[in-house]
Amino acid sequence: RLKWSPISPESEFVRMATAVDMFLDTPLCNAHTTATYSLWVGTPVITAPARKPVARVGSSLSIASELGRDLITRSMEDYERLANILISKPAWIRNY
Repeated sequence: RLKWSPISPESEFVRMATAVDMFLDTPLCNAHTTATYSLWVGTPVITAPARKPVARVGSSLSIASELGRDLITRSMEDYERLANILISKPAWIRNY
């Protein structure tokens, strides 16, 4: 199940971050504040860093938070594969 959200106030982002099983970071321009909120409430963030600095924010946040080094992928194929694996393992996500 995917949840799309419009531009919302900060309190709404934090609430939404607790209502999802995982956060799929956008590859070309990573989430910044939204990924921070997700990591802050313990929601796993899957990310795939690219060459530009704006596309490496998700991995930097994951490493700094110590909540997701294993969720940093090296390619879009790995990103998709990992997301599919985690979707099939809801117990792992809940215990993340």
